[in-house]
Amino acid sequence: MLLKASGPLGTFVRPVSKKYLFLSGGSGITPLMSMVRDLADLAEPMDIVFMHAARSSQHLVFRAELTHLAWRLKDLRLHFLPEDVSNERSWPGLSGRISKEYLSLAIPGLGGKNGHVLWTGTFYGRSKTDQRRVGRSNR
Repeated sequence: MLLKASGPLGTFVRPVSKKYLFLSGGSGITPLMSMVRDLADLAEPMDIVFMHAARSSQHLVFRAELTHLAWRLKDLRLHFLPEDVSNERSWPGLSGRISKEYLSLAIPGLGGKNGHVLWTGTFYGRSKTDQRRVGRSNR
């Protein structure tokens, strides 16, 4: 599996497609939220996978809004991946770091998606090794 990623360079515009993969960490979610809101307003059939990673479940930015959007849009599949869930005893999902294994498990058929990968700030610095493990391109 090869996942090509680039930083937020130049204009950050959503390409026209019917399939999207949005990966974000921490506050890097902000430009992707703009895109998913736009897609929700269009209300057209699409295949959207949105994975957001954070240090803890309390740090999942836009969690409530994304949950509401996923309830409205049957084609939006959400994956929240906090590293630490000790502050939320009833956390319903997996926790840890983004890895090739997690992506393969969470997003079957990953190769057929157009996607934006955005790692910024501290999350980017801490996850360089993990990005290489998931096949992140240096381009």
